[in-house]
Amino acid sequence: MSTVAGAYHGEGRGGQEGSGRLASIMAEHSLAITAAIVIVAAMVTLVVVAVVAVTALPSTGSTGESAKSIAAIVGAVTTVLGTIIGAFLGARVGSEGKAAAHDDRRVADQRTEAAVIRAGVLAAALDPEQARNASAEVERMLARRGLISRD
Repeated sequence: MSTVAGAYHGEGRGGQEGSGRLASIMAEHSLAITAAIVIVAAMVTLVVVAVVAVTALPSTGSTGESAKSIAAIVGAVTTVLGTIIGAFLGARVGSEGKAAAHDDRRVADQRTEAAVIRAGVLAAALDPEQARNASAEVERMLARRGLISRD
C-alpha cells in the first residue's frame, strides 16, 4: 500500500519507519498540502461571511436592496481572499523556484570544479611538448566557439 495511510503504518518501500516515510511524503508535497489548506480556509471564510451577511442584513421589504448589500459584502470578501491567496501561492512558488535554481547552480559549480581538477591532473601527466600542443589546440577550440577572444 503506497498511500499516505500506508506510509503512516510503516508499509511500503524499503521497510522505512512509518513516521519517516510520512515525513518524506509531506516534505515532497509541502506546496500542494499548504495550498490546499489555504484554499479550504479561504472557502470556509467565504461561506462564514456569506452566512453572516445574509443573516445580519435587516429584512426590509426590498429584496433588491438586500441583494445589492449581500453582493457588495461577498464581492469585497472574495476580492480580499483572492488577493491574499494569490500573493501567498505566488510567493511560495517563487521561493521554491529560487531554491531549485540555487541547487542547480551549486551542482553546476561542483561539476565545473571537478572538470578543472580532472583537466589539471591530465595535463600534469603529459610531457611538456604534448602539453604545449594540447594547450594551443584548446585555445583554438575555445576561440572558434567564442568562449575566449582571439588575440
